[in-house]
Amino acid sequence: MASTGKYPTRPDAQDCSFFIRTGTCKFGSSCKFNHPVLTVDGDKSNGNGGGTSSKIPCKVGTCR
Repeated sequence: MASTGKYPTRPDAQDCSFFIRTGTCKFGSSCKFNHPVLTVDGDKSNGNGGGTSSKIPCKVGTCR
């Protein structure tokens, strides 16, 4: 398991939907879900250089 700061990166687990929407997770390092590295353009990465081309519908800090 890698880490994205205080949130775990678990490539084999489902993404943490709250983290994807908000950029935070109240469970921190004990969360059982994946916390992908969020890039500036909204792509998500698995933390080891690989990423996906799917866009996150709401970027952190830009939703109204």
